[in-house]
Amino acid sequence: GGEDPVAVGRALGLDVREVRDLPEAYRAFTGIDLAPHGASPLLSASATAVARKAAERLNSRVTASSRSPLLDAADRVALSQRLDIVNAALVTGDWATAYGVAVEADRAAGRLIARARALTLLEESGLDTAREGLVGEVDSLLRQAEADISRMSSLPGLGADQQLGMAFALGPPTQALAVLSWLRNAVEDADATSIAGLAAVVADQEFALTVLGPDAEALVLASPSQSRP
Repeated sequence: GGEDPVAVGRALGLDVREVRDLPEAYRAFTGIDLAPHGASPLLSASATAVARKAAERLNSRVTASSRSPLLDAADRVALSQRLDIVNAALVTGDWATAYGVAVEADRAAGRLIARARALTLLEESGLDTAREGLVGEVDSLLRQAEADISRMSSLPGLGADQQLGMAFALGPPTQALAVLSWLRNAVEDADATSIAGLAAVVADQEFALTVLGPDAEALVLASPSQSRP
C-alpha cells in the first residue's frame, strides 16, 4: 500500500490522472495540443531534443543495470526491450511514443531500484538508519520543489501561450511538493513493512523534479510566445 500515485493524490485531495506521454499531459493541463499542425520549428526541435534526451537517459539506465544487483534479470530484460521500442520510435520520428515509453520505463526502473536500496539498507543497518536516509532524501527534494516552483512562477518575458503552458510545467514540482510534504511524516512513522514502498514514492517525486518538470519547462519555453487568433 501507499505506492499508487493516484491513491496518494486522492489522500492529499489532488486529482492525479495517469497519462502516456507529454502531449497527452499538456492537453490535460491546458486543453491545447502541444504540437498542432504547423507547430513552430523551435517547438518541434525542442520536442525532438526532449525525446532524444529521454532515450539517452534510458540507455544509461540499461547500461548501469547490467552491472547492478538492484534489478533482477527479468527486470533488466524488460528494460532493454523498452529501449528497443524507444529506439525504433526515434528512427520513425515518432518522438511522442519514444518519450512516453522511455520516461515510463526509466521511472519504473527507478522505483524498483529505490525499493531494493531501501530493503538492503534495512537489512544491513536497521530501520532507524533506513528511515533517516529516506527523511534526508525527502528534505532535499522538498527544498528543490520549493525552489523550482518559486523560479518557474516568476519567469520574465513569457507570452500568453507560454503563461498558460507554464501551469503544465508547474504540475510536476507542485504535485511533488504536496506528496513530499505528506511523505515527511509517513517516512518518520514507517515500519519494516512499509519503508520500501515509501522509498519508491520518494523516487517518483525525484523523477518528477529532475525529469518531468525540466522537460515540460523546455517545451513550454519553446512554444509560441503569443496566442494566435
